[in-house]
Amino acid sequence: MTKRVRHHPNLIFAVGTQVVTLKDVFGQNGRTLHPRGAVGVVVKSPSDLEHSYRVRFPDGVEEALKSGDLTTLAKFKEGDIGESGVILRRHDLFENVIFQCVIGSQAYGLADSESDIDRRGCYLPPAELHWSLYGVPEQLECHETQESYWELQKFLVLALKANPNVLECLYSPLIEKATPLAEELLNMREMFLSRLVYQTYNGYVISQFKKMQSDIRNQGQVKWKHVMHLIRLLISGITVLREGFVPVRVDEHREQLLAIKKGEVPWEETEKWRLALHAEFERALEQTRLPERPDYEKVNAFLIKARRSAAQTRMSEPPEIAQPTGSNKVPVAQTFLSVSSPEPVLEKRRRNLPQWTMEGSCYFVTFRLAAGTLTEQERMIVLDHIKAGDKQFYLLAAAISCLTMHLLLRPHTGHSLSRVMKGIKGVSARLINQHRKGGLAQSGRMNHGTESFVTRPGV
Repeated sequence: MTKRVRHHPNLIFAVGTQVVTLKDVFGQNGRTLHPRGAVGVVVKSPSDLEHSYRVRFPDGVEEALKSGDLTTLAKFKEGDIGESGVILRRHDLFENVIFQCVIGSQAYGLADSESDIDRRGCYLPPAELHWSLYGVPEQLECHETQESYWELQKFLVLALKANPNVLECLYSPLIEKATPLAEELLNMREMFLSRLVYQTYNGYVISQFKKMQSDIRNQGQVKWKHVMHLIRLLISGITVLREGFVPVRVDEHREQLLAIKKGEVPWEETEKWRLALHAEFERALEQTRLPERPDYEKVNAFLIKARRSAAQTRMSEPPEIAQPTGSNKVPVAQTFLSVSSPEPVLEKRRRNLPQWTMEGSCYFVTFRLAAGTLTEQERMIVLDHIKAGDKQFYLLAAAISCLTMHLLLRPHTGHSLSRVMKGIKGVSARLINQHRKGGLAQSGRMNHGTESFVTRPGV
């Protein structure tokens, strides 16, 4: 994965930094002295971002420029290389999640009526995206649903480093999705456990408690929920070293931890328990049978296998169909919500199922009969009608069984998906009823309740 040039938003460029202008530089008479994209060198840096840089150009002329009017040469040359946001705007990577579980208070057994449901896991990106210039994001996040998924390699590396959040994913009792590849990963989860748990868990708790001690001195209070989870982490680390697995539920200590969360335990008492747990953690380290390091070779072999499976999956798919020059038709292999308009607007509606639509996108839609079945001749009637509907949409693929219809289509500009589907269902039902000479109006109607839309945006 290509590493991007990263600048802190408050970074002040040092004297000698090569910069590129992001707009034209004009002289006092309004004449363009240097066009947008001109290269210069910082000869004087401001004390803060409210003031201007002094930039010298190759012709020796110096100009004052605000921070928003320039960027470093290195970042300018980079362009979109390594910018995984490009991939996020074009593809719905949530479709590539291979492992999903619930962690946090719900998994710990500490949830109350105000607790969120935090979902975590990992995803395996398609090979062509992983190999691309843009790369793929190390983490997918959906703040509205409290979901976060690491790219598989990042997930494995964090687990090898004994990251508590990732190890708890592997041992969560609340698993909601696991592909065969993820099942294999779960079956080898003990490969990630080593004595590094002591350094990782202990180091994190010590640093956080120092901050809390500072909060007590300066503000007279702490976030008790945070204190509770640090105590829980120490208890978990001790169990890992002694018993060789990561405990997620805290049934034995539940009442004590909840008392801390509610602020019912004095700080001094909590601090005393913490120090006792640290001492117990050290004894567990001395007695543990866990190896010094995790099994890097087995984990690496798993990662290579996963990458190969992603590549093989791609090679087994049919190739994209080339379109004539100037055609506005979308290749069959293009993903859902693949956007062709420069500034699409995502619309969200909820009926029986979430319905997300966006101008210029492709949709996979499934619907079925409310009752009864279709004969082979009736299926051909429906298919002929759908194929003839090209004034409202471009049909990519269609499959019709005796009960269900599956369509892959893209509405033409000015035609909404709901309007297209209303026409398909209404006319199809009428044609079927006419074929049956009006005797099966109810059993022939199309059910609107099973429309299957993409449930997350791809941009």
